[in-house]
Amino acid sequence: MKLTANIRQILLLVLFSSAAGAQEKSPVAYVNPFVGTTKSAVLTKWGSEGGCYPGAVAPHGYYQLTPETRRTGARGYDYQDSTICYFTCKDHHSGFPGGAAGNVFVMPVSDHQSFDPDHYSRQFSHKDETAVPGYYKVHFKDNQTTVETTASQDGGIFRFTFSEKVKPQIFASESLHFSATPEEQRSVKGGTLYIFKKGITIIEASIGNNTLSFDALKAATYKQWNELLSVVEINDDNEKGKAIFYTALYHSLLLPWLNNSHYGGFSPWDTFRTLHPLLSLLYPDLQAAMIRSMLDVYHASGHLPTESMTGNHSIPIITDAYFKGIPMDKEEVYKAMQQSINDTPYLQVDMPVYHELGYIPFTYPESVTRTVEYAYDDWALNLFTKEAMHEKVNDDRSLAFRHLLHIPSLFLLPRNRNEFKLHPGNTGYKEGDQWVYSFFVPQHPRELINMMGGDELFALRLDTALERKHIIFDNETVFHVPYLFNEANRPDLTQLWVRKIMQDRFSNTPGGLPGNDDLGATSSWYLFSAMGLYPLAPGKPLYALGIPAFKEMKVHLKDGKTLTIKSNDTHNPYVQQVRLNGVVYQGLNVAHEFIRRGGTLEFETGIVPVPSRENVNRTVIRLTEITMDTVATADQPFPIGFTLINNGDAGVYRINIMLNGQLCGSKNCLIGKGARLRDSVQCYLYKAGENVLQLNEQAERKVMLKTPLINASPVISDLVLQPLLKKDSIQRITFAVMNKQGTKKTFTIPAYLDGKPFYSAKLTLEPGEKKVVSCQVKTGLIGWHNVKISEISDRFKVYKDPQESLLLSLRGVKDVSGFENDAQIISSGEMNAPGNHPFLSDSNTYIEIPNARSLDEMGTTLTMMAWIYPTEKVPGLVDVFSKGDTHVLQIVDGKMLSFFAGGWGRGDITVPLPEHWLDHWHHIAGVCDKQRLKIYIDGVLKGETKLDEPVNLSVGNKWTLGRNEEFPGTRIFKGYIEQAKIFSDPIEITNCQCIGERPVQ
Repeated sequence: MKLTANIRQILLLVLFSSAAGAQEKSPVAYVNPFVGTTKSAVLTKWGSEGGCYPGAVAPHGYYQLTPETRRTGARGYDYQDSTICYFTCKDHHSGFPGGAAGNVFVMPVSDHQSFDPDHYSRQFSHKDETAVPGYYKVHFKDNQTTVETTASQDGGIFRFTFSEKVKPQIFASESLHFSATPEEQRSVKGGTLYIFKKGITIIEASIGNNTLSFDALKAATYKQWNELLSVVEINDDNEKGKAIFYTALYHSLLLPWLNNSHYGGFSPWDTFRTLHPLLSLLYPDLQAAMIRSMLDVYHASGHLPTESMTGNHSIPIITDAYFKGIPMDKEEVYKAMQQSINDTPYLQVDMPVYHELGYIPFTYPESVTRTVEYAYDDWALNLFTKEAMHEKVNDDRSLAFRHLLHIPSLFLLPRNRNEFKLHPGNTGYKEGDQWVYSFFVPQHPRELINMMGGDELFALRLDTALERKHIIFDNETVFHVPYLFNEANRPDLTQLWVRKIMQDRFSNTPGGLPGNDDLGATSSWYLFSAMGLYPLAPGKPLYALGIPAFKEMKVHLKDGKTLTIKSNDTHNPYVQQVRLNGVVYQGLNVAHEFIRRGGTLEFETGIVPVPSRENVNRTVIRLTEITMDTVATADQPFPIGFTLINNGDAGVYRINIMLNGQLCGSKNCLIGKGARLRDSVQCYLYKAGENVLQLNEQAERKVMLKTPLINASPVISDLVLQPLLKKDSIQRITFAVMNKQGTKKTFTIPAYLDGKPFYSAKLTLEPGEKKVVSCQVKTGLIGWHNVKISEISDRFKVYKDPQESLLLSLRGVKDVSGFENDAQIISSGEMNAPGNHPFLSDSNTYIEIPNARSLDEMGTTLTMMAWIYPTEKVPGLVDVFSKGDTHVLQIVDGKMLSFFAGGWGRGDITVPLPEHWLDHWHHIAGVCDKQRLKIYIDGVLKGETKLDEPVNLSVGNKWTLGRNEEFPGTRIFKGYIEQAKIFSDPIEITNCQCIGERPVQ
């Protein structure tokens, strides 16, 4: 059949219109509110849940109408669950741990069940659940009830649809405005049960201020979301990527809340790094209004908003916004910033010692974190003072990290005068450790790199830390880390890691966020990184260049300007060249002013790494004047002298000693700006005859060992075994063997268990060579066993029943478990542990158990217990028995007992204290059995909570009684403690003999 020209044109037009319509999907249609509503699908260390909620909310809406599925532990909504407990209407801190939990409880109640608000829930299926920006819907099949929610910035509406056969019942913890009049109101625990006439099928309930109908409000909020999200236009066929991007943009626009024309719910520690810089770029008018609200807080309280975390990061938020053109009264904000961190009285109790010493000693909590974060705030305020107020400043405090840098290890470690904590665990850090916080100097990256050995060593160290998961991208503390490679002249590694993080750790799934979103902070990192830009140091109006995620993005900026970001191929891992408005751009940072003007930023990518595109001011350190003897003595220190001459800035230079082609030692040397340093290193020689030594790339030197050791026994060291073993399990043993003889030798090393050989290692070693040997043995005999290899030995215990898995049992300070991990009393005053009386914990005295493998390297189960006699009610948190902030039995406000194991972000259980708590003996116990946490008081199970997954309980902090190592001088328990015990296995405490007898006072 032939078509006429007109018909053919009409059909082509219809087909073209359909195709175009399919491609013109609005940004809001890509948003998936279920992203981040359950535990992360990737490995995390500092927080596993996304903390997001799927319910209805407007941009920065004060009201959020959303379901909750959990009452205990990590409360709120979790996508893994299949029952809804209730709906809540506000106070949801999107992205916080438990951020899906809120207040003002509402729930339709099925008419055939008795109702108990503390235990009620209804089954649902995700197939019957819908969520889009500003709207949520779920259907309960038990009695065919549908719940819909929608919200504006200052109100929200529930729409309940019931079957005609159902007598509607709705529970509310506060008064709501109903569209129908209830025929009965029944007071129940926590609120009111409203009962309506049978036959009413639709009931609306509103909270806050609403003038629109449900459908009109839903449409208006949806439109509002689309307008805000349309600030970025993506032209790419990567549909999954667009869903991740627009969902991240949605999450970045939830907090702070707008209430009565003021923004609230600030959390600057979470948001200063990415969220507020994003708002300054994409929504400058919003950012201006938020800063106005921050100043309102200052005028009302005397300081800018802060929160429970460290520092006062309102300072960099304001400084960053000012230098990016956000309008504000600079005199007003300068006074507010000065008063918040420089003027007395200080908000933080450790600020005086920080000002005095230039760092915070480890006698204060979180000393490293607080030092480097206070330094960042100082830098931001100094920048404002110099550039905006045109006043002179002293930048010394902004370089405070230098006081904590332990040169031999190149870590920032807790310090008190001349003492460093060399194995701090988490002590001294907030949501981090020595790996994480040793890189938190984004304001002075060049100085950090210089002090960590220069570009090559810094890049290698950081790349290795990421590869080996010493640093995991899962928290704000490491947002800047992949961009530090740029500063070390390795932009190829920045591009590689940023692309890897975006692709591997974010997804369009409920577990699609790598840890807590923290008010949209993590989502904002993704947004910046997808644009190929990142604010490395908020306060400085610069963006580090990365690698964009899409072929073309159009960012619609203020005043009608548009920034177009292009990539020729988003599958290529490396940037070959960058062009700004058609001109090749050599730098690795681009000024905000260039971005604000709009234009085109083009990234040409390829498969070949381009290590550097600009020259960086580096230290210029030269190694010279190497001196050493030409003859050495076997097994004696052989010194090598050298001189370092520094023609650049202060930095650390690493000396590597190569002996006969093998690395045999190294030393980090700190040398000042323009300085000359004479120093030495040493090594040991064993090979007979000629040996070749070399320092770094210097010329080789020959050293003669004329009299080597002959017939020297192999040196056995580093014997490691599992201290506690369940019956019929495998004991894994490692030890090291070293050859001190002058020639290559073969040794046979027997291993003995309880005096009988069970293994023989045969190995050949070069002179001075050291190898690690691994072996294993199985024993079914319960009790203590001894492993001996040559002259060294160690013992382990085999047990059968959980109550035999005892790792620590204190009588006073004596450990009677058999592991001999005797405690020590730490006292700044008079000793308060006379005779055999129970130990008295007070402000001056507590008990500490030194680190031991049996107490540090644990599996996934644990039981900890003690008898305690509280003598004083102490407000806030009080840690009775703890291992850092990882395993803790603590009292909360003198009213509750709380327990968590494996870290607070993994789950916890909190129960009320019994009557007559003070001045009586009580037995407390916490149990982790892989699946759940349990807490016992006086031998009775008081509560339990489910864990999402087993948690590794190994941690390097010390066990303490009456205190917490991570929080020195705080969380002090006042009272007596006796019979503290730790078991590796979970124990059913009820009627268990292991709790012992009640102490006699």
